[in-house]
Amino acid sequence: PPLERFALPPAPLMGRLASRVALRAMRSPLLTRALFGVDVLPLEAGDRFFDSATLAMRHVLSRGRWKVQRVIEIGTGSSALVARWIVKTKGWRVAATELDSAVAQSARNTLRTFERDRIEVHEGHLFADVTGPVDLVLFNPPFVPTAIGTARGLSQDLRTQWDGGEDGTRVLREFFEAFANHGQATEALLAINVRHVPELLVEECLLPYPNLQLEDWYSAPWTPARVARVLRIA
Repeated sequence: PPLERFALPPAPLMGRLASRVALRAMRSPLLTRALFGVDVLPLEAGDRFFDSATLAMRHVLSRGRWKVQRVIEIGTGSSALVARWIVKTKGWRVAATELDSAVAQSARNTLRTFERDRIEVHEGHLFADVTGPVDLVLFNPPFVPTAIGTARGLSQDLRTQWDGGEDGTRVLREFFEAFANHGQATEALLAINVRHVPELLVEECLLPYPNLQLEDWYSAPWTPARVARVLRIA
């Protein structure tokens, strides 16, 4: 019949098309500025300015009442986007950490260009060498299972930003181990795409740590990511 030529593409093709559209949006300097109110430098191949978890974190921080002066943002990324948005909208001081040395240098270049003097960048894993009191920890952990990320062709050069291990929880488990023994902060917000790591799996990762308590889950519109609020009980 003539109308058959207007039928929607098969579901897998629709998924690939949606992914391509989303990736273009996440690499758009204009959209990034509209969402976060900051200018950005050009991206390296395979990188992006934000993802669904970044949007969820922004949504939660913009609506909650947080008594904060200084935060740690783990895995700040090449544009230090959340850190810069926090300084612009909240006036908090940010200690940003980044495991990948090239990404850390890109973040420093961005901050030098746009003069964000309330942000310090520390190179290293998780809390790195950050010292001094901190009110809140922010983390968008890599949560894509290795096999899925490899099949999708995600950048091997930027593997530290997406590779969550076999089931997507490897870095999340490392974070809980570190946070359970961290003396500087007692509250953390974790932005996670729950299509990759469901809420029940996150809660399972917390079971070995009786001094960590999942206080709540926060949702954000138009994104599959959710934000977990975790408290460290002294």
